[in-house]
Amino acid sequence: MPKAITGVICGVLWALILLVAAGPGGAWGAEPEWVLVDENPESYFYYDKSGVSRPREGIVRVTTRVVYTPEGKADTLELLKPAKGYEQLFETRFLFDLDCKERKSHLLRVTHLDRAGAQLKAFELAEATDWEAIPTAARIELVAESECGW
Repeated sequence: MPKAITGVICGVLWALILLVAAGPGGAWGAEPEWVLVDENPESYFYYDKSGVSRPREGIVRVTTRVVYTPEGKADTLELLKPAKGYEQLFETRFLFDLDCKERKSHLLRVTHLDRAGAQLKAFELAEATDWEAIPTAARIELVAESECGW
């Protein structure tokens, strides 16, 4: 009998965990809300409004997305040479921390994806990159203006 009760309790707990995760704003269930911020002949630039977080006071963490046009893909592949494995490149996602007070950004991760969303390559850069001033008229400045309220 105790095993049956334990099994039921575990089942109920598991169901509750899945419900919370899949609900609105749940860590595993939140769908990206891609907001178009900028476009040009080479690419479209978005950020995930629903994925914005604040890991600590004054810092905003945001994922941006660059979706390439055929011209932009060709230019990007030229920059990535001689790297192999990018033939199916469709988009690149960048994870940034933004320091709203100091107006700086810190690039944490870069992930290259194909059209289906499969990862081609990913680079963890948090330890290899420094905080940098956000340049005027840069695409990331548009995101910072929106999320930092500048």
